[in-house]
Amino acid sequence: MNWIKWVLAYLFDCVHTKTTWPQRGQTGLDYVCCLDCGRELAYSIQLMSIISKDEQLQEVSTVGSSSKMSDPHTWGGLMQS
Repeated sequence: MNWIKWVLAYLFDCVHTKTTWPQRGQTGLDYVCCLDCGRELAYSIQLMSIISKDEQLQEVSTVGSSSKMSDPHTWGGLMQS
């Protein structure tokens, strides 16, 4: 993408049509990156869509305790006790 498109996307906001595959950051939150403007966007694996940061934090707080049971890495520790 040339610099004029980048400046226009930066000034007038991008529609984020081209994104990367979902990634999990070091904080444990999922995100995607827009390939046009480079912005990191909060992503919901459950909804499979881009969401707001507030929605992501709310989702983490409501799903937090039940996600430990759905994490296959935690099963081994639970089954051995």
